Formats: sequence, C-alpha cells, structure tokens
Amino acid sequence: MKVLTELNKVQTETDFRPELRTIQTPTLILHGDIDKSCLLELTGRPTHELIAGSRLSVYENAAHALPYTHTDRMLADIAAFART
Repeated sequence: MKVLTELNKVQTETDFRPELRTIQTPTLILHGDIDKSCLLELTGRPTHELIAGSRLSVYENAAHALPYTHTDRMLADIAAFART
C-alpha cells in the first residue's frame, strides 16, 4: 500500500511539463473522449501540445480502459504509427 500511495503522490503532484517539451521521439497519444479519470482537455490535449510532432488520436465514446474496450483499434493504431 505504501508503494501505491507514493506512486499516486508522484503522479498527482509532479509537474512533468518541462520534461514533455524535451521529448524528441515520435509519440502517439491515445485518449478516450469520455475518460472521467483523465479528462481529455486536461491531460491528452495538453500533452499533445507539449510534445512537438506528437500525434493525438481521440477515440469517440471511449473511456479510460482503451486496451480492454478498444483493443483491436488500439493495436492497429499503434502498429500503423510504428510503421511511419
């Protein structure tokens, strides 16, 4: 439980924006438009804007668990991105 608590603290209290600006690796950001735990406008879009050249793919009517709810599309998107 202590590890989970500390991880949550780091994830919720650390400002990663300076590091995001330095990423130079091709980056694909996948995000559901009805994600309630990580709102698109507060996480996905700002992350996309901070990582130069990143690609944002928004899944309509998708929540947080894309690997479970949109498995085939997600894997196809990742494979297509890797080929570019």
